[in-house]
Amino acid sequence: MGQRLLSDATLGLLVGIALFHVVTILFGAPVYHLVWRTFLLATLLASMTTVPAAMAFGTQQPLEWVDIVLTFRRGSSQETYVACTTIGAALGAYAGALPIPLDWDRPWQQWPLTCVYGCIGGHSFGLLLGAILIATSQRRLDGRKED
Repeated sequence: MGQRLLSDATLGLLVGIALFHVVTILFGAPVYHLVWRTFLLATLLASMTTVPAAMAFGTQQPLEWVDIVLTFRRGSSQETYVACTTIGAALGAYAGALPIPLDWDRPWQQWPLTCVYGCIGGHSFGLLLGAILIATSQRRLDGRKED
């Protein structure tokens, strides 16, 4: 069980890094100049999105991951947490890119600092939202059992 979990997490990390690196470049990240920073952002995004999905659902059916995230399927607490944190991290990184083109020349505007802050903030918000959704659904289920 532990070996399988480790191999799923490693595969999820490697595939996620490659995927997010390409997607980040397609969204306008520097291709050659700051490639190491782009790689580290892709690593952060993968560790907050594809690694939890790979550990929770395995790597045999990656389309199930897409279904859980895009349809926000909440059949279990794992699905709720994976969906909330994945959406939060991705949207946070995307929103974090918004202040970069503003020509303020501030140190915090350097690539990819704002995306990193947004990713971490979005992931944290996703964790909080997931906890709230699970708590409210448990309370609703407990209320139905008493009736």
